[in-house]
Amino acid sequence: AGLRDYLQRHRRGNASWDDLVAALAPYDSGDLKAWADVWVRLKGRPTLRAEVSLGPTGKTRRVRVLSGGPWTQKVEVSYAGEGLPAKVEGPSSDAAGGAGRKPPAWLLPDARGLGYGRVKLDDATRAFLLARMDEVKEPATRGVAWLALWEDALDGVVKPADFLAAIERALPHEEQELLIARLLRWHKDWFWRFQDARSTKAEVLFWRLANAAKSSSLKKTYLKAWSQEVEADVRKLRRVWAREERLAGLTLDDEEETALALELAARGVDVLDEQILRLKNPDRRARLEFLKPAALGDQSWFVALRTPEGRRKEAWVEDGLKLLNHPLRAGEALTLLPESLRLLPEVKRTGDIFFPAAWLEAVLSGHGSPEAARIARDFLATEGATLDPRLKALCEARFDVLFAAARQRGM
Repeated sequence: AGLRDYLQRHRRGNASWDDLVAALAPYDSGDLKAWADVWVRLKGRPTLRAEVSLGPTGKTRRVRVLSGGPWTQKVEVSYAGEGLPAKVEGPSSDAAGGAGRKPPAWLLPDARGLGYGRVKLDDATRAFLLARMDEVKEPATRGVAWLALWEDALDGVVKPADFLAAIERALPHEEQELLIARLLRWHKDWFWRFQDARSTKAEVLFWRLANAAKSSSLKKTYLKAWSQEVEADVRKLRRVWAREERLAGLTLDDEEETALALELAARGVDVLDEQILRLKNPDRRARLEFLKPAALGDQSWFVALRTPEGRRKEAWVEDGLKLLNHPLRAGEALTLLPESLRLLPEVKRTGDIFFPAAWLEAVLSGHGSPEAARIARDFLATEGATLDPRLKALCEARFDVLFAAARQRGM
């Protein structure tokens, strides 16, 4: 009814957020304006943290959820795996059902991911999750816990080596394919961008897990992760591409073999012409021919991207930028980074609505060095004042991971 009133009242006219709130307020049982002021107008976000107070006998006296502000929401606290409901109202609220229990080994303030805010971990919980994530039985709770660890790793509270080791410990026990895919994406990011000295331990692990996986989709997920991080055994990567070595029960399609060929090219093994001859689909052939110079690190490929016509096939351009900025050649690619950033307004003006984000993500995908971070900061300092506000906000958001990586590597 409120929405009908709003549409009727402002038909063929302009309306604001306040007009919508005013139209809906008479039909709301609470104070909709106060809610909107907090959740829409107030800057920042909740910081959800759970804490236990102990009584004189050493048992839990109360479990509190701290939110750091006036946000009201319902969450479920995981008390070492047992859910305790809590309605967060203001800076601090009690969770129900915690009194009289033994102190928990770990405590998570938003166990099912239904709340909104940055989940803050206490030291004991963080140490438990890094070492023993497989003991957290509920998949949704593991997802929340991993996200909290990821945020801690971005902030430098968790070291890159510890975050990577936690993922490697957890993967053999994880059965949820969505979580596995997410962990492998994070592993790749941290493996390449957040550290200078890299271990080949994950390379061996991913190959073993690919062989052990029961479903073909999971085999392919692990094989992709292995191919993206392989350094020690490039010859095996070539044998897999050449169909001389296979994972049991798995046949690769054209796109997957092309991905392997592109990873080989980044490692100095050029089989791209052979891969082009393998492809029967003309569009896939054309794509690989377009990507070939970028895959081989030929920076002259970038020249065509200065014109709208050169950027017309946006998905191909995105893939090419990732290849040109591959972590293994990130040092050479630094010379293109300033111009890649300066082109953003033109990319926004002439491209699809989502292309600026894809362009920026691809350009930054292999970088984590202090030098790359300095280029990004210089860009904001010199161009930020004239950038479209939404484009500037996009840059600030995408630069966040780069700056975090550079801080870690600069330590």
